[in-house]
Amino acid sequence: MNETSDTNLRSHLATIEAIVQDGLSFNHFQKSGMKIFLSVIKYGYQGPHRKTVRKRLGILYQQRRAFIKNQLSSVLHISLTTDVWKSPYDEFFICLTCHFLTSSYANESFILSFRRFDDKHIGQKFRSFINNELKKMNLKLKVSSITTDGGSDIKSATLGTTFGMRLLRAAHNLNLVVKNALWLFNKTKSKK
Repeated sequence: MNETSDTNLRSHLATIEAIVQDGLSFNHFQKSGMKIFLSVIKYGYQGPHRKTVRKRLGILYQQRRAFIKNQLSSVLHISLTTDVWKSPYDEFFICLTCHFLTSSYANESFILSFRRFDDKHIGQKFRSFINNELKKMNLKLKVSSITTDGGSDIKSATLGTTFGMRLLRAAHNLNLVVKNALWLFNKTKSKK
């Protein structure tokens, strides 16, 4: 590999890292203003095409999944948490996180997966999603508990399942109770 291609590769990797770190669009470095800026900084350099970014992120994703799977292979028990929310466009999102103790009794957590769903049969889709993620990561027999919010869809997805004991996020509920009890919410101003 010659010096120019090595420099371009390093530049591409740095721009992809910037896209990930700053949450930029995949074609951010292909926009006209950015192209001008890049050519001033490094003559002749053009940022990576969005397809290059997507391909590299796919590779990084697979590497990270393999790393997490390897880390969890020696863990005996895990707990799961789910976070579910709905966008203004009627799309549901779920984040599945795994928690465990290391051999030195330190708390560790990994995000196992994050996914978007449409709004039909959400409870069934959440259950299938969680089961599939656990199966892919060889974790089905290691789950001790799952902590969810009080939403009907995630409750139905995790009720009576093999996800261990189902817990509701008591801290969140307690926070809401305290806020309401202390009147810590936005008060509307009366018109006079």
